[in-house]
Amino acid sequence: MDDYVWVLCGMDIPFDDDGVRELGGAKAARMQDQQVADLRRRGVEFVTATGSLSDRVQTVTTFLNVTGPEGLTAPGPHLK
Repeated sequence: MDDYVWVLCGMDIPFDDDGVRELGGAKAARMQDQQVADLRRRGVEFVTATGSLSDRVQTVTTFLNVTGPEGLTAPGPHLK
């Protein structure tokens, strides 16, 4: 698990029912909560990306710049 940067996308982008995805509204919120609980239970460090696409890219970029090329060695400012 330490070989990866785990990025959890926030739920602040409105759900667009495209006929493929099955989870909207309260179901999506429960699924998000389950994902967070599972990552925490397993002790997986992750970064949560929220906001616009450019905000999300900046969050992940900042996280990667803080942790460096050696991996997840120092918590970034957005680490959850």
